[in-house]
Amino acid sequence: EVAGLNNAKVIDLAKAEASSTVDGSKVAITVVDYSAIKEYEGIYNVTFATAKGTSITVKATVYDKVIVDEDNEEGIAANDFFVDIDKVATITNADLIALANAKAWNVSDSSNVEITNVTHTLEAAKGVYDVTFATAKGTEVTVRARVVTNIVENADFVITAENFDLSKEEAQSLTDKMMIERSQVEAYRKSDFMPLQVKVDAHTIEPVKGTYDATFVTDGVTPLARMTSNGTKITVEVRVKDVVKEDNGTGEGISANNFRISKEEAATITDEQMIKLAQARAWKLEGLADVEITKVDRGSFEAKKGVYEINFATNEGTTISVEVEVFDRVNHENGESMSGNDFVLDINDVKEFSDEELIALGNVYAWKDIDHEEVEIVKVTSTIEQAVGVYEVTYETALGTKLTLKVTVKDDNSIINEENQELIYAHDFDVNLTAVSKLSEADIIALAEAQAWDIVTGDSVTVRVKVSAIQAKAGKYEVTFTTEKGTTITVIASVKDDRKPSIAASGANTADTTNPSLYMFMILVSGCILILLRKKVQKDI
Repeated sequence: EVAGLNNAKVIDLAKAEASSTVDGSKVAITVVDYSAIKEYEGIYNVTFATAKGTSITVKATVYDKVIVDEDNEEGIAANDFFVDIDKVATITNADLIALANAKAWNVSDSSNVEITNVTHTLEAAKGVYDVTFATAKGTEVTVRARVVTNIVENADFVITAENFDLSKEEAQSLTDKMMIERSQVEAYRKSDFMPLQVKVDAHTIEPVKGTYDATFVTDGVTPLARMTSNGTKITVEVRVKDVVKEDNGTGEGISANNFRISKEEAATITDEQMIKLAQARAWKLEGLADVEITKVDRGSFEAKKGVYEINFATNEGTTISVEVEVFDRVNHENGESMSGNDFVLDINDVKEFSDEELIALGNVYAWKDIDHEEVEIVKVTSTIEQAVGVYEVTYETALGTKLTLKVTVKDDNSIINEENQELIYAHDFDVNLTAVSKLSEADIIALAEAQAWDIVTGDSVTVRVKVSAIQAKAGKYEVTFTTEKGTTITVIASVKDDRKPSIAASGANTADTTNPSLYMFMILVSGCILILLRKKVQKDI
């Protein structure tokens, strides 16, 4: 109505009249100064004057809503207002009338009319609710009451603001205007419900996941030059998350964080647990009332290492997507969590690793459970050696939250069976022919230095081998070592003939009469030697 005011309307609203004190005749009101009236709640001066300068100043109260019922010849007015959530349970009609500054009057003479009936839908939960004020004749007005959880009130001023969510991206380009809008901060002067301008007094918000403080203060420089405040302040929490979305179509907002879980947790996780781990929440854009997340779409999610997309949605169709990463190991303690993956090293890559290198190798990350703010890893302890086997690396935060990963060191003589989660090692070896008949399973395992480990627990695993794989004959033989789960590795066993040849006293006895060809050859050679010796003897004679 303020925008459509004119002199005639203001005179009518004020029932302004002027008359002669001599004869009682009407005198024209020639000046109407209502320039002080603004388009927001408050009490403003309006001055009426005659041509001779006779004047009167009255108060004009601007309300959020004014209803004039011509049939009842009554008017009624009230303001939208906010109420502390802790006071809802015990609030009275008189309290509501005072909070809304509700008033009713007789149209004919502006006399006050009692408000006899107050109805409302208020609940002790954040949100916007209807409150209706009515007279005995049924003249009524309905305004909106916002139930708030954070309010600061003193003798003169009231200010409220709510905690709110920002995405990391939004936090990078954050403005005061955005903070004021998201927090739905409001302030007014109690005496006349004049709204106060509010500015951001201080904040520590960074584009990094976590919870930060932001303080709002009544400005002291308001649209009315005569208006000052005492700098009433209120502080809220700003939660910076991975994803925040506002949907004007549904009138809702929704936010969530990417999150990490272990393979073991992933196998049994429920939708409710996913909502909790992602810190997913939804709210009404008006009043910030909480909205239930009713649907979780898991997509291709499974209990295997990897990154998966999860969708959360409300009944109205407000949706948001986050990433869940499944790790080998996640530990929760001290209000913190830490995740990481076991890893494999080639024996040639083993060295004195720095803490940063070990953190990167294990993809280790720690965070606060309450808001997913990153936590520093302050200590790393390693048992890694330059030898095939399974070792441990332990990571620790300042609060003592620990995570231990398994590190598998392998070389060309070892095999990792991913399905069985085992490491097996063995190498080629030599064995003497004379020892083959005496070989036991333990001997063969020792010769090949065969070993196996569970790469999840680091425990040793029994290795078996068939003794019959090696024959009592010089040559090369494949020897396969295996675990109970079926993890195998095959090496080469080289059997060496270590028997020494025997030398007899008599040449006749050394002949191998079992080989006729060799026997005949030896006779011929012997005959030739005898002939040559005889010729030499004859020549000498």
